[in-house]
Amino acid sequence: MRYMRGVSWAGAIQALLIALTFARVWKDTFEYYHIPSEILYVLVPGGYFFLCWFIGYIDEMKGFWKMEGDYYNKKLNPMWDEWCDIVKNTREANMKITDVNAKINNLEKEIIRLQEVRENNG
Repeated sequence: MRYMRGVSWAGAIQALLIALTFARVWKDTFEYYHIPSEILYVLVPGGYFFLCWFIGYIDEMKGFWKMEGDYYNKKLNPMWDEWCDIVKNTREANMKITDVNAKINNLEKEIIRLQEVRENNG
């Protein structure tokens, strides 16, 4: 797990360095078209990471990763849908319990307030 995280971060740093190198190599060309180098150093890496994210998003929705995930969920782990429903139902139940607890707390505060009013009125 640590190795995979390290590889991911190393890949991100390498991609950033490559994008900045691209910006430095083409700096004169961009300045010829009156694009300042400061903007170039922000837009090129930002554009590169956005492009990578967008490609990953499209691939996740329609590509190989989606097919792989569907295969895993349906063939190798047929209980996946049931487990997802259990997690969803548990979250909904926790939200309802939280709402009920909040209402109980409000009622307890109101009861205490009314008791104080009754004691003061005597």
